[in-house]
Amino acid sequence: MKALLLLLTVSVVFAARRFDGEQVLRIHPEHEGHLEKLVRLERSERSLDFWKGPTSLSRPVDVRVPKDLLKKVKTMLENTGMKYTSISMERSRHTRSAGFNFDDYNTYDEIVDQLEDFAESYPNLTSVFSIGASSEKLYIYGIKVGAAGSNKPAVFLEGQLHARDWIVSATLMYNIKFLLEGYGSDNQTTTLMDQVDFYFIPVTNVDGYVYTYEIPETEAVSDWVLTNSNDVKAYLSVQAYGEKWMTPYGWTTGAQQLPPDQEQFHLANRAAGASFSVGTIAELSGMAAGSSCDWAYTVAGIKYSYAIELRDMWDGYVLPADQIRPSADEFFAGLLSMVRLPDRQLSSTNSIQF
Repeated sequence: MKALLLLLTVSVVFAARRFDGEQVLRIHPEHEGHLEKLVRLERSERSLDFWKGPTSLSRPVDVRVPKDLLKKVKTMLENTGMKYTSISMERSRHTRSAGFNFDDYNTYDEIVDQLEDFAESYPNLTSVFSIGASSEKLYIYGIKVGAAGSNKPAVFLEGQLHARDWIVSATLMYNIKFLLEGYGSDNQTTTLMDQVDFYFIPVTNVDGYVYTYEIPETEAVSDWVLTNSNDVKAYLSVQAYGEKWMTPYGWTTGAQQLPPDQEQFHLANRAAGASFSVGTIAELSGMAAGSSCDWAYTVAGIKYSYAIELRDMWDGYVLPADQIRPSADEFFAGLLSMVRLPDRQLSSTNSIQF
């Protein structure tokens, strides 16, 4: 394949398990002693699910606490003088009839049905495909969106690797809708689809598990990226939550890997919203090894590798359904700015010049 591929890794999946009696606590450490206590708690209590770990006094710590540990954790926080609040575990849903609703969170079957509906409604702009099967032998479906043409650069958007990031898959489905409805009615979208193909996989981890690059779903993606690493020029890992546009590295704060020609990166960030912070993964989210952004940059050799965390800062992973459309609008504005193709950015081989 000659086309340049822009890979956006979006971390999301749906989980069937319930969280009855559990709470998400937002803790506000006020000094280093508080941070050290929380670090020890994270290391000793493996059943605690730290959504945002204890890395800095400037950011709160979000942790999901099972019912049987709730009293113990709250007592520890109160005894050490740490202030905390509770985040609702219930995602608000709109009352609706059966079938796909862009303004609500949908099941995997509803997502697949909607992909088929897209293909039926826009047969000249779409085609549904599968990249393989999951651990439970469920097919992983995607959709190609773009106007007819050959040797077109491609944008690859992969979604749903984590069970709790519902907002990302909902955002991707809305972005497919924006592209299809915008073709022929919006000049920028029409030009973009004439020049670029978009490959969406809204749900990659269809089984709802969180694994490393060892299961069929993620092996398929990593193998594909490495096979096409000469063509993949940009890799965006889109996740929830925190409102951040980040660059490598996550494992060190010693260097900020920003290539010199970063116009698209900053344009996309500004388009997405002024509330989005910009910096390295380590600087904004704390040091952590093994991020897909770092992997893309160091192993796959993709120069333009970024990690993006969607809205918002307050509801965490349990973002209400009424935030789906605003999130989709923000991401779409950033996406269009990132891959916009004015003539000066096209080479003679019709590849995107970042």
